[in-house]
Amino acid sequence: MIGSGYVGLVTAVCLADIGHQAIGYDIDRQKIKTLRDGRIPFYEPDLAEMFKKNLSAGRLTFTASFDDAMAEADLVFICVGTPAKADGSSDMGAYFKVIGAIKDHLKKTSNALPVVINKSTVPLGTARHVNTVIKNISIVSNPEFLREGKAVADFTRPDRIVLGFKDKSEPAVKILLNLYRSYRCPKLVTNWETAEMIKYAANAFLATKISFINEIANTCERVGADVQTVATGIGYDPRIGRQFLRPGIGYGGSCFPKDVRALQWLSLKKRYHFKLLRAVIEVNSQQRQLAVQKITQALGGSLSGRRIAVLGLAFKPETDDIRESAAIEIIKNLLASGARVKAYDPVAAKNSRQALKGKLNFSIAKSAMSAVTGAGLMFLATEWPEFLALDWAQVKKAMKGTWVVDGRNVLPRPELERQGLHYVGFGV
Repeated sequence: MIGSGYVGLVTAVCLADIGHQAIGYDIDRQKIKTLRDGRIPFYEPDLAEMFKKNLSAGRLTFTASFDDAMAEADLVFICVGTPAKADGSSDMGAYFKVIGAIKDHLKKTSNALPVVINKSTVPLGTARHVNTVIKNISIVSNPEFLREGKAVADFTRPDRIVLGFKDKSEPAVKILLNLYRSYRCPKLVTNWETAEMIKYAANAFLATKISFINEIANTCERVGADVQTVATGIGYDPRIGRQFLRPGIGYGGSCFPKDVRALQWLSLKKRYHFKLLRAVIEVNSQQRQLAVQKITQALGGSLSGRRIAVLGLAFKPETDDIRESAAIEIIKNLLASGARVKAYDPVAAKNSRQALKGKLNFSIAKSAMSAVTGAGLMFLATEWPEFLALDWAQVKKAMKGTWVVDGRNVLPRPELERQGLHYVGFGV
């Protein structure tokens, strides 16, 4: 695995767990030391136990030497980040450094040529371009569909496996199908560009679904409809489905925002204006502004000096990832308006301290109850299960005010109102 971050490590651990010898490489020597010491540098449920088991069994090793990682490799997975640039395009710097390193390594070895597999999310046409840079090796586009918080389950019990090749008759097809033979799911064999597009299209569609239900929620507020019931009603239709129909403060993370912008940028580059994606992005940004508006309105129109408790900092539950987190952006806006914010997240506190370093009137609590104590308003930003199970009588007693703004539409409104709390949701 070239890159031992989120995708690379999950891939290495899960392949080792079915009997393969997996070698993780990374330029970050401290990360390699951490992994060799048996520690994972990020939070992901169920990964630690599998990681330690395979590390102890010797099926999982790590190195900071590129040549050592490549020495005996039959398959080379590229798992480096391709973050978004300001214009929405993908920063391919790290990716093409890897391609250059592979090319240089192959010049000085007489070993059999490995199959190079793209796990990184890359712009359409990347595999075809790499094929002109490194000749005589098989390039495979094998996009990952891992959800943070459920990555182990997603890898070991995938919905589908997508494999893109230059030629469906090349030997690499059998090699990859054999690698994934134990996974009982559809294996879609196609060409490079189609495989690359499947990844972007999947994330763009899910982001679109989120922005759509948020627009429905905003309309519901104006006509007296309940978006929760609307979402349930349309979700029963199998053509629509129930997933990603929860309104609130929108999507975040390392994938949806980046991939939607990248697909929009690619379309513009090809002289096509993807109007729908522009709207998806605008609606997502709007929802974060709407959250601040709801909080401000609840507190009488001014946030100056007001104490606000924010529950949740990660972009979603079961992860410590705060990339593109709605919570972080909303907190920055609250602070800019003069509010005093005390936040809590069960695993994302460390990352959040760094992201909000130097911000006055911001602190991180050690528990949810500590965060809400003395607050004039509580804002739920991330739907961690422990927040749904709070003792609302105790919350009411601890708070100075009575307002609860539910950024995910998941809190038990009847119970909150029984305790004398004022509930504000989205589209309800």
